[in-house]
Amino acid sequence: MKLSIVVPCYNVASYLERGLTSLTNQTLTDIEIICIDDKSTDNTLEKLKEIAKCDLRIKVFENGENKGVGYTRNRGIDLAKGEFVGFMDPDDWVDTDFYAKLIDKAEKTQTPVVCGEVLEHPFGQKPIKLKRFVKGNYFSFQYHYSAVYHREFLNYFNICYPCLCIGEDTVFETMVKIRTPKPILHVRGVAYHYCRRPGSLGDDRWGKKQLDDYIVAINRVFDEFNNSDMDFPVQAYVAGALYYFNYFYEGVFTKLRGPELQRQLVEALIKLSKKQRATVLYANDRRLFYALADENVDEVLGILKASVWEKREFFVFDRFKFMEIRKNKFRKIIFLFGVPVLRSAIKYE
Repeated sequence: MKLSIVVPCYNVASYLERGLTSLTNQTLTDIEIICIDDKSTDNTLEKLKEIAKCDLRIKVFENGENKGVGYTRNRGIDLAKGEFVGFMDPDDWVDTDFYAKLIDKAEKTQTPVVCGEVLEHPFGQKPIKLKRFVKGNYFSFQYHYSAVYHREFLNYFNICYPCLCIGEDTVFETMVKIRTPKPILHVRGVAYHYCRRPGSLGDDRWGKKQLDDYIVAINRVFDEFNNSDMDFPVQAYVAGALYYFNYFYEGVFTKLRGPELQRQLVEALIKLSKKQRATVLYANDRRLFYALADENVDEVLGILKASVWEKREFFVFDRFKFMEIRKNKFRKIIFLFGVPVLRSAIKYE
């Protein structure tokens, strides 16, 4: 068998038909579609069994209890019989020739990981093509679901997802990037379609469980770095850790429920900086660099709060966005038709 596609399912009954149809319509027909229900509380399992009757390539499994997406994807890898493995979330879909083109590239170049493009579909908005870095060995690989992996490569290096509710994908991607023996190739013109729907995990406010798992994920990412033979400042940049740490105040900080969790986040960041991890990445922000070095929790909190962006948008006829203003206590940026036309620094007291 050429390809196993792992589809973890939890309370997605209304999305299953679109996603699974995109898989059964693939031009590559030598596939198995491994759907694992993670103890859904809606009729996802019943819907899966109903759809599976129409195509024998769909195999339905169920977890005895809710285990989370990391465990479920790992179970899919263990069940897979294909030469290659791919992952799709059930509320997403793929182009009909997506897997055929990726595997064709992988076989012609004898490389264990090949990825395609990603189109994000925000709820009620036009699709957005997610940008990739296409320079060097590692830049072309982001978004674990957009790739195919040689199954022997995953098994040989024991590459799997940690059982976390946040950040499991970043740990997996880091393990892949560090262990792949060749540059990860990027196939243009075929896309994975990522559906950002209301109420998904990425849109939720975070509690202690999400924060704890996020901190574990960050430590796992840097443990992978430290155990590799790559030069750390280079590998951190190449493997995308700079973005991951910027997410501390671009995303995570604003998601947390209340000041207690924000303080816990800062304390975790200071611990990382003591190991000369985060400080490397924040060296271009002097305020944050020195506050971390001084282990000044209140100062770091103040800087992170001041770094949170406020956004105003302006539309023509309430439909077409022509201008956007983003500002925080340090910077102000004005965009016209999506292009930054003015950047200014704001003095922060």
